[in-house]
Amino acid sequence: MAATFVPVPGLNMLVASMPEMFVEMEQAALAIAEIAKGMAPVDEGDYRDSIEGHAEYDPIAIGIVSATGDPEEQAIYLEFGTNDTPTFGTLRRAAESFRL
Repeated sequence: MAATFVPVPGLNMLVASMPEMFVEMEQAALAIAEIAKGMAPVDEGDYRDSIEGHAEYDPIAIGIVSATGDPEEQAIYLEFGTNDTPTFGTLRRAAESFRL
């Protein structure tokens, strides 16, 4: 799985006390996932189709955009690259381009 996390200490407690913020974080994660799908490299579409956004209370991150379900589990290699292939950085670039 490849995922983009933006850790912010103490944010979990703040979001838990403000449910509307959680809803906004989920909407942002869904929007970033849609941006990422538009940027994703496509061979058969498995990687693109596996990109999803959701929000959850987690000690590391709240808004999560991830790519999973790639049958060959190559999402992490597409995101970060290998010695032989360049990084696509699809999730990172989508998160960087997102504006509220």
